Amino acid sequence: MKYERLSLALFLVFLFVKPGISADTVRLSTGEWPPYISKGLQHDGVVAHIMTDAFAAEGIAVEIILLPWKRAYEQAKAGDFDGTFAWSKNSDRKQDFYYSDPVFRDSMVFFHLKQTPFEWETMDDLKGLRIGCTLEYNYGDAFRTAEHAGKLTVDWVSKDIQNFRKLLRERVALVPLESSVGYYILQNHFTLEEIQRVTHHPKAIRAGAYYLLFPKRLDTSQELLTIFNSGLKKLRQRGAVDKYLKNSQDGHYRKQ
Repeated sequence: MKYERLSLALFLVFLFVKPGISADTVRLSTGEWPPYISKGLQHDGVVAHIMTDAFAAEGIAVEIILLPWKRAYEQAKAGDFDGTFAWSKNSDRKQDFYYSDPVFRDSMVFFHLKQTPFEWETMDDLKGLRIGCTLEYNYGDAFRTAEHAGKLTVDWVSKDIQNFRKLLRERVALVPLESSVGYYILQNHFTLEEIQRVTHHPKAIRAGAYYLLFPKRLDTSQELLTIFNSGLKKLRQRGAVDKYLKNSQDGHYRKQ
């Protein structure tokens, strides 16, 4: 009888514990990127909310650690975290990480001052214009190729807000950024007079998806990838992802 109880207990352990995953909590690194990710928002922002609920749908808790973007990426790459979000695809990242299914999509555009009308079709049209970019961001292969070829003049900073300050002081002519992120920063950190000086070009620099990345150097990554994708699919099927993103657009993630 004693051994039967032990066998039953072991069976229940194996039934409810994910094979290969030794802990019931995953640690994910990321950076400040409001309105998508921020300690100043409810649930740490809409994307962090999606991450947490996707894993929760599979019985796994999430610990989110906000770091400077470069550290968030490099430490995840080194295996210090189970994953890192939210990143777009490029060839360098594919060498070191597995990509989840797409979590959300957004378009990157050029912000500029209204007093300096701006039109562009190709990267060649950007010659002679100083562009304010943020470290560790992916501006697309065409942008990167043009920069490496010396066709673009780029000023790199660590935070998006610095680029808008430089734009308003006319120290840069263009700031490439996701439209929703750019206007969130403007509305929350600048005066109405300053906001009214800024606009954006409707042509997208890069329109694409953002993902949760799992480091290839960790043995658990492929299993966690499968688990996360399953949980994300469940959220999508019940309409939660679209609902969360709509709530974010409507300002519901702002702390009262």
